[in-house]
Amino acid sequence: DANSSVSVSWNDTDELCTVTGVNSGNDVDRVTTFVYNGNGSLLKLVAHNSVTGDQVTEYAYGVSTSSAGVGGTYSVQSAITSNDLLLSAKYPTGSGGSSDAARTVFYGYNRLGEITQLLDQNDTIHSYTRDKSGRVTKDLALTSSSTLDTYMDRVDVAFDSAGRLSRVTGLKDGTTPVTRNEVEFKYTPLWQIEKIYQHSKGAVSYDGFGAPKGDTRLVAYSYSASAATGTGAGGNYSRVSSLAYPHRANSSGVTAEALDYSYAPSGGSGGSAPIDDIISRVHRLRTNVSSSSQVDLAIYSYLGRGTPVVVDYAPPDVQLDRTLSLNGKRRSAGQTDQVAGYYPGFDRFGRLALQIWADGALDTQWISSGLGGAYYPTKPEIVALEYGYDLNGNRTSAYDLRQGNAWPMNHRYSYDGLNRLTMAERNARSEFVFSAPTEAPGPCQCL
Repeated sequence: DANSSVSVSWNDTDELCTVTGVNSGNDVDRVTTFVYNGNGSLLKLVAHNSVTGDQVTEYAYGVSTSSAGVGGTYSVQSAITSNDLLLSAKYPTGSGGSSDAARTVFYGYNRLGEITQLLDQNDTIHSYTRDKSGRVTKDLALTSSSTLDTYMDRVDVAFDSAGRLSRVTGLKDGTTPVTRNEVEFKYTPLWQIEKIYQHSKGAVSYDGFGAPKGDTRLVAYSYSASAATGTGAGGNYSRVSSLAYPHRANSSGVTAEALDYSYAPSGGSGGSAPIDDIISRVHRLRTNVSSSSQVDLAIYSYLGRGTPVVVDYAPPDVQLDRTLSLNGKRRSAGQTDQVAGYYPGFDRFGRLALQIWADGALDTQWISSGLGGAYYPTKPEIVALEYGYDLNGNRTSAYDLRQGNAWPMNHRYSYDGLNRLTMAERNARSEFVFSAPTEAPGPCQCL
């Protein structure tokens, strides 16, 4: 808030800034001050709050091979002596307890200044193993807390010869570690993810041909590539062409369903309007219904470079259409009363203003009346929500525009002076005007 009465001054005794003139209440002004040492390192971060009092986070520097950061049960140790490295961060009272140990995080380092240990407020110590490139390859967590789940207390990370993430394994540590779950990645020569193996209860397993074994599941990506042609459609791309994912288990094992990505209206390359193909923009998603036929799942139309304005879900013949007006006219079908470039689904700032899901057969019709008549939709919308915003861009309402709907989906949102959501109400709006107190507020979530 632009508050000219706020004054900030230095307090030598507390080595903090004193702030006066802040509005009473914690939802109008936000004042944060910072204190640094002579090296420019942050010593204190102070959130000034007239309701809770100042909340101070303190940072201490200086680690040594002869001293340790001590928590409740565990302690961290560094292999280097340095006055520049962060030793601890102590958070405000109430963020976990009042004692220092209950609100302090300690850090330990190797000789390169990389973090190798971290002791948190739960009295859980993380020990990090790093490879010669400084990457974390193992995170082992030990805790004295009886309230924390210790089913898995270690995470191992592996990289391939090109430095790419290759495998992530969750384990229960011990003399003989037990693998709890694992994910493994394979890549194309262009560094695109080609295969993702996952086992949710143990180690990944697959045969010499890459086929998963046992309970291992595989998600596989295929790509199409074309060199630059210089002119016209096509060329100079490598893009995903299909996604195969585990679908169901049967007597012969696990079968995969494929989701195909098409970049042209014809379903293949080129087409009568190849702009989607030229810029590698997905035009439709398809899947196999048999070994010889495919069905469209979704067809996309765009505004500009990549803003979807129509999504046609072909099997149920349902469309998300942001070109559809309430009178049933669709700009996407050449039916509109609006000026060029206007889309009912967006406001002048590009925010979502009208969200309509409609039957694919919805059209417009002229109905005559004593006043001349007007256009109306041939059938009601499935969903029609109009969104409202305040001057700060916060969404304040979602109004159900369906006529005669017995179960309206109206919502109203309230924010404080710092644009934080404080309340969400359902069915709390009548037409465009709130009619409280005669209109009882619906169920709400207050923050």
